[in-house]
Amino acid sequence: MTLAPPPRLSHAQGLHAPICQALVQGQEISVDAWLDRVAVDMIGFAGAKANRRIIGLAKVSDIQQLPPDEHVRAATIVLRTASRWIRERASLRTVAAANAVFDEVRDEVLG
Repeated sequence: MTLAPPPRLSHAQGLHAPICQALVQGQEISVDAWLDRVAVDMIGFAGAKANRRIIGLAKVSDIQQLPPDEHVRAATIVLRTASRWIRERASLRTVAAANAVFDEVRDEVLG
C-alpha cells in the first residue's frame, strides 16, 4: 500500500484486523502501512550497500577481477543503479520496480 500518512491512519482505523504500533510514536498504523515504509527503506539500503560494494572496503571480487574495460562498465551499472535506488526509493517500493531500474541502467550503459 502506498498511501500518504493521513490516509494511512484513516485506513488503519478502518481495519478489522490487528493494528501494528511499530516504529511510530503516538499513532497506530496498519501492518500494510508499516511494510510500505520498510519497502522504501529496503530499496534505499540496497542502494547504499551496492555503492559500498564498489567504492568501499568490501569490494566485490567478481567485479574487481574483470578486465579493465568490463570492470568500468560493470561498476558504472552498479553505481548508477544504486544512485537511482537511493534517490527514487520512495517511488519504487517493490523489488520488481528496483529490478526495472537496473535493466534501464544496464541498457543505457551497454547501449
